[in-house]
Amino acid sequence: MDEDTVDELNALNGQVIATQILLAQLMQKLVAHDPSVRSDIKAAFDSAEDMLTETAVMLGSKVSPTHTTNALKTLAQLRTIVKP
Repeated sequence: MDEDTVDELNALNGQVIATQILLAQLMQKLVAHDPSVRSDIKAAFDSAEDMLTETAVMLGSKVSPTHTTNALKTLAQLRTIVKP
């Protein structure tokens, strides 16, 4: 990989991490402000997990198993951080 590609991938990784942290913090603040949204946040995590799984099954070999696994791991990590 050339240096420009590596730099672009690093920038994208930074953007993803920043977005994940922001999303987790936002969900934590929402629950702290109004505990009744906890069930909605849990339902959103469940729906996202179902959607990832259904999409992977639907696309089959068109999608890399690594991408699906990483997406599910990321979702699980966010769920652990937020603790809905």
